[in-house]
Amino acid sequence: MEPAFTEARYNAGYRFAPLEAERLASWQDPQPNPALAIRALNPFIPDSLELTERVDTPSELPIALLEEPGFTLWYQQDQQFQRPRADLYLAIMTHLALASPENAVMVELYTRILNDQLNSLLYDASLAGLNVSISSNMRGIGLQISGYNDKQYDMLKQVISALKSPSPSQARFDRAVLQLHEQLINQRQNGPQQLAMQQLFTGLMSRWSTEDRLNALAEITPEQLQQFLNELFMETEVRILAHGNLTPDTALSMSEQIRSTLLSGSNPVTGIRVPVVDLPLDQRLIDTLSLEHTDATLVRYLQGSDRSLEQRARVALLNEVISTPFYSRLRTEKQLGYIVFAIYLPMSDVPGIALIVQSPVADPLKLANEYDLFISQMLTELESLTDAQLEEFRQGLKSRLLQPDMRLSERSQRYWRELDRDGNFTSHLQLAEQVSLIQREDLIEQLQSLLERQYDIRSFGGLLPDSDEVIEIPDFSGTETLQLRRQENLFH
Repeated sequence: MEPAFTEARYNAGYRFAPLEAERLASWQDPQPNPALAIRALNPFIPDSLELTERVDTPSELPIALLEEPGFTLWYQQDQQFQRPRADLYLAIMTHLALASPENAVMVELYTRILNDQLNSLLYDASLAGLNVSISSNMRGIGLQISGYNDKQYDMLKQVISALKSPSPSQARFDRAVLQLHEQLINQRQNGPQQLAMQQLFTGLMSRWSTEDRLNALAEITPEQLQQFLNELFMETEVRILAHGNLTPDTALSMSEQIRSTLLSGSNPVTGIRVPVVDLPLDQRLIDTLSLEHTDATLVRYLQGSDRSLEQRARVALLNEVISTPFYSRLRTEKQLGYIVFAIYLPMSDVPGIALIVQSPVADPLKLANEYDLFISQMLTELESLTDAQLEEFRQGLKSRLLQPDMRLSERSQRYWRELDRDGNFTSHLQLAEQVSLIQREDLIEQLQSLLERQYDIRSFGGLLPDSDEVIEIPDFSGTETLQLRRQENLFH
């Protein structure tokens, strides 16, 4: 339609014309627009902010209210923070999740579809101070409900119902696939040291690389996902933690809701763990990555020999001693890179230390020589470590181990981590006791022991190796050795 006039100030054209009869009729008989309707009251706003009935004999640590093969409920009523809040943690573990990269990807698609399906519900809950997290992990599904306890049971019923009967429509499936694909593609853009660390965990724990998961994702169909979900809960190990402003009866009711809705017909299993490959003795494994980055990197992992409290304490204290000089010598003095650190890195409580440098000036062969030199120097310097210096390191580590929980959520998180161990919830206290007993000779012995199990992940980036040695890029001979050890069940 051509304008008849032009507005002087804005140079905008306009014209006058009679209104159409249809438009006039719609204005004279307006219909409600559902999109503009006032929403109902948020159903998750708590009706009560009172503390629940106190138990007669409160426990200092969580207790097993229900303990059956493949199904355990741990419970503790909070007596310290005195807030109308609670944390409910649920882990549903299955061997299926560990079986293949396809299964690992389908578990992740499942949780993404659930979060999409429950999006408006979880949004309302978050506005009312009730936060819900549904996530996947290497062993299966994790659920956390935290916040005001009054409506937690109502939320649990709706989430568990969705877990049992998800709605993986084509649109939701497509969105979940796209989101996961973008996440995996973006992982390729991480820095060299991040990609080397990713390879470390892939080799020793998770088995499935980013490329494995991308290849699996490309082949999965909605029908395949639905068939997988029909089988997902056939054999499970379930672990629940209820902590906070809850009564034992409420915790038991929640666990029964989970069992009756989600696990009817499920066969209980136990001992579902992510195994950690035991590195071979006196054989440094090496993987060489081919990365599109100018920087070189070298991640060297020194693995402990067992999960004992004594060794975990020794390795943690050893890292306390070496981390500062590692940074100061390789970063500050020698300027080998701008990302330089040593970190205590346990895997499923198998202790270890990772030495990490990302460098624009030194290739991995030079970095390896520098690591060897540094470790040799540390063995010498540990011989002259004074009692006063050792005690300072002990106190620094113990202060972190014994740092008190400041919030209910912090304590719940610590309890949940402990459930993956021996379930006595006091390993931090036991570790602190072990740290107090460590002597200089123990640290020397521990460092020598760590040197027996080494795994290097490296990338040359844009730096040519300063050596006559023929180096294949990429080269996953280290990973091949780890795969053979998996087949031989050589795990910690």
